[in-house]
Amino acid sequence: MNKYPIRTATKAIIIEDGKILLNKYEKNGFYYTFPGGGQDHNEDLKSNLKRECLEEMGAHVEVEDVLFVREFIADHHNPSPNRVGYHQVNIIFQCKLVDRDFETPSQPDPNQIGVEWVPIEDLMDYKLYPQSIRKEIIDHFRGNSSTIYLGETD
Repeated sequence: MNKYPIRTATKAIIIEDGKILLNKYEKNGFYYTFPGGGQDHNEDLKSNLKRECLEEMGAHVEVEDVLFVREFIADHHNPSPNRVGYHQVNIIFQCKLVDRDFETPSQPDPNQIGVEWVPIEDLMDYKLYPQSIRKEIIDHFRGNSSTIYLGETD
Protein backbone atom coordinates (compact mmCIF):
# COMPACT_ATOMS: atom_id res chain seq x y z
CA MET A 1 0.00 0.00 0.00
CA ASN A 2 1.37 3.39 -0.97
CA LYS A 3 1.28 5.96 1.80
CA TYR A 4 1.05 9.63 1.04
CA PRO A 5 1.27 12.51 3.48
CA ILE A 6 -2.00 14.44 3.70
CA ARG A 7 -1.82 17.07 0.96
CA THR A 8 -3.28 20.53 1.49
CA ALA A 9 -4.44 22.51 -1.50
CA THR A 10 -6.17 25.82 -2.05
CA LYS A 11 -8.88 26.52 -4.61
CA ALA A 12 -10.40 29.79 -5.83
CA ILE A 13 -14.02 30.67 -6.38
CA ILE A 14 -14.10 33.80 -8.53
CA ILE A 15 -17.60 35.10 -9.23
CA GLU A 16 -18.53 38.11 -11.36
CA ASP A 17 -21.84 39.02 -12.98
CA GLY A 18 -23.47 35.67 -12.19
CA LYS A 19 -20.58 33.66 -13.63
CA ILE A 20 -17.73 31.66 -12.10
CA LEU A 21 -14.23 31.50 -13.58
CA LEU A 22 -13.01 27.92 -14.04
CA ASN A 23 -10.07 26.12 -15.58
CA LYS A 24 -11.15 24.23 -18.70
CA TYR A 25 -9.66 20.89 -19.77
CA GLU A 26 -10.01 18.53 -22.67
CA LYS A 27 -9.50 14.81 -22.16
CA ASN A 28 -12.27 12.47 -23.25
CA GLY A 29 -14.50 15.54 -23.57
CA PHE A 30 -14.48 18.82 -21.69
CA TYR A 31 -14.36 19.20 -17.94
CA TYR A 32 -13.68 22.00 -15.46
CA THR A 33 -11.91 22.56 -12.15
CA PHE A 34 -11.36 25.42 -9.76
CA PRO A 35 -8.09 27.28 -10.12
CA GLY A 36 -5.62 26.36 -7.41
CA GLY A 37 -3.35 23.60 -6.27
CA GLY A 38 -1.03 22.09 -3.72
CA GLN A 39 0.56 24.08 -0.95
CA ASP A 40 4.36 24.18 -0.85
CA HIS A 41 6.35 23.81 2.35
CA ASN A 42 6.72 27.16 4.17
CA GLU A 43 4.01 28.74 2.00
CA ASP A 44 0.90 30.21 3.64
CA LEU A 45 -2.50 29.38 2.14
CA LYS A 46 -3.19 32.79 0.60
CA SER A 47 0.25 32.99 -1.02
CA ASN A 48 -0.27 29.45 -2.34
CA LEU A 49 -3.55 30.41 -3.99
CA LYS A 50 -2.18 33.62 -5.50
CA ARG A 51 0.73 31.65 -6.99
CA GLU A 52 -1.50 28.89 -8.34
CA CYS A 53 -3.92 31.35 -9.99
CA LEU A 54 -1.02 33.10 -11.66
CA GLU A 55 0.55 29.82 -12.83
CA GLU A 56 -2.68 28.24 -14.13
CA MET A 57 -4.64 31.25 -15.37
CA GLY A 58 -2.19 34.13 -15.56
CA ALA A 59 -4.54 36.00 -13.19
CA HIS A 60 -3.66 38.12 -10.19
CA VAL A 61 -6.23 37.59 -7.44
CA GLU A 62 -7.15 39.03 -4.09
CA VAL A 63 -7.83 36.15 -1.68
CA GLU A 64 -10.77 36.77 0.65
CA ASP A 65 -12.63 34.51 3.09
CA VAL A 66 -12.74 30.72 3.27
CA LEU A 67 -16.00 29.50 1.75
CA PHE A 68 -15.62 25.73 1.99
CA VAL A 69 -13.33 22.99 3.24
CA ARG A 70 -13.55 19.52 1.73
CA GLU A 71 -11.54 16.34 1.87
CA PHE A 72 -10.86 13.72 -0.76
CA ILE A 73 -9.74 10.26 0.35
CA ALA A 74 -8.98 8.15 -2.71
CA ASP A 75 -9.49 4.83 -0.92
CA HIS A 76 -13.20 5.71 -0.57
CA HIS A 77 -13.63 6.19 -4.33
CA ASN A 78 -12.23 3.18 -6.20
CA PRO A 79 -8.66 4.47 -6.39
CA SER A 80 -6.29 3.58 -9.15
CA PRO A 81 -3.36 1.47 -7.91
CA ASN A 82 -1.01 4.47 -7.92
CA ARG A 83 -3.38 6.55 -5.71
CA VAL A 84 -3.99 4.10 -2.87
CA GLY A 85 -3.64 6.05 0.37
CA TYR A 86 -4.00 9.49 -1.27
CA HIS A 87 -5.71 12.06 0.99
CA GLN A 88 -6.16 15.76 0.13
CA VAL A 89 -7.74 18.62 2.07
CA ASN A 90 -8.99 21.52 -0.08
CA ILE A 91 -9.45 24.97 1.41
CA ILE A 92 -11.70 26.89 -1.00
CA PHE A 93 -11.53 30.68 -0.85
CA GLN A 94 -13.67 33.44 -2.30
CA CYS A 95 -11.37 35.49 -4.54
CA LYS A 96 -11.57 38.60 -6.71
CA LEU A 97 -9.63 39.41 -9.82
CA VAL A 98 -7.20 42.27 -9.29
CA ASP A 99 -7.67 43.20 -12.97
CA ARG A 100 -8.97 41.65 -16.19
CA ASP A 101 -5.59 41.72 -17.93
CA PHE A 102 -4.47 38.11 -17.67
CA GLU A 103 -0.85 37.16 -18.28
CA THR A 104 0.19 34.04 -20.15
CA PRO A 105 -0.10 31.16 -17.64
CA SER A 106 3.39 30.01 -16.65
CA GLN A 107 2.43 26.46 -15.59
CA PRO A 108 -1.00 25.37 -16.80
CA ASP A 109 -2.11 21.93 -15.69
CA PRO A 110 -1.78 18.95 -18.04
CA ASN A 111 -4.72 18.88 -20.50
CA GLN A 112 -5.73 22.43 -19.52
CA ILE A 113 -6.85 24.36 -22.61
CA GLY A 114 -7.80 27.65 -20.98
CA VAL A 115 -10.23 29.30 -18.61
CA GLU A 116 -13.93 29.97 -19.06
CA TRP A 117 -16.63 32.03 -17.37
CA VAL A 118 -19.52 29.63 -16.64
CA PRO A 119 -23.02 30.75 -15.58
CA ILE A 120 -23.50 29.75 -11.95
CA GLU A 121 -27.16 28.88 -12.48
CA ASP A 122 -26.05 26.32 -15.13
CA LEU A 123 -23.34 24.61 -13.03
CA MET A 124 -25.34 21.39 -12.67
CA ASP A 125 -25.03 20.96 -16.46
CA TYR A 126 -21.22 21.10 -16.38
CA LYS A 127 -18.69 18.40 -15.65
CA LEU A 128 -17.02 20.26 -12.77
CA TYR A 129 -14.71 18.51 -10.35
CA PRO A 130 -15.49 17.95 -7.60
CA GLN A 131 -19.02 17.28 -8.80
CA SER A 132 -20.48 17.36 -5.29
CA ILE A 133 -19.70 21.06 -4.75
CA ARG A 134 -21.80 22.41 -7.63
CA LYS A 135 -24.99 22.69 -5.55
CA GLU A 136 -23.07 24.30 -2.67
CA ILE A 137 -21.80 27.03 -5.01
CA ILE A 138 -25.26 27.68 -6.44
CA ASP A 139 -26.66 27.89 -2.89
CA HIS A 140 -23.85 30.26 -1.85
CA PHE A 141 -24.50 32.48 -4.87
CA ARG A 142 -28.21 32.61 -3.98
CA GLY A 143 -27.34 33.51 -0.36
CA ASN A 144 -28.57 30.18 1.04
CA SER A 145 -25.32 28.61 2.18
CA SER A 146 -23.98 28.37 5.71
CA THR A 147 -22.00 25.14 5.54
CA ILE A 148 -18.22 25.53 5.49
CA TYR A 149 -16.99 21.98 6.12
CA LEU A 150 -18.38 19.80 3.35
CA GLY A 151 -16.81 16.61 4.64
CA GLU A 152 -15.21 13.91 2.56
CA THR A 153 -16.51 14.10 -1.01
CA ASP A 154 -15.74 12.76 -4.47
